[in-house]
Amino acid sequence: RVVMTRTADVYMSLDSRVAKANGIGPALYLSIQANASGQHPEAAGIETWVAPAVAAGSPAWQLAELLQGAVIAATGARDRGVKKQELYIGRIKAPAALIETGFLSNADERTKLQTAAYQEKVAAGILNGILAYLEHTNPSFAASVASRAARSSRNR
Repeated sequence: RVVMTRTADVYMSLDSRVAKANGIGPALYLSIQANASGQHPEAAGIETWVAPAVAAGSPAWQLAELLQGAVIAATGARDRGVKKQELYIGRIKAPAALIETGFLSNADERTKLQTAAYQEKVAAGILNGILAYLEHTNPSFAASVASRAARSSRNR
């Protein structure tokens, strides 16, 4: 089940987003954003961020790595890697990551990010990353997915 902190282009404070997420108790939290760099308009690629306290191999780190790899595979974009920075997602009690899907300050990336076809690639990569994380961390989820896939293929 997906719960979005907002579904329209309206401001919601970072504290409100954290409170909503922590009140739900999600399996994971993902912030999806587009990057920008006023000083480096040539900057390009996708990067995924975690809080500084996140250790390599931890659930949040695994989420970030699986997301980063899946979105890079889906889009073919430059891989800027998984990075650490002080972010509000560090206040989320669930494994949390923030993915920057490209640079709006880069003319080529901005053009791609505005197309439905590229947005679909990004979305498919994000979905694949989330599913890989859930399958990796929860064997019963993986079995449930396999069972649903089998039923779906029989019903075609």
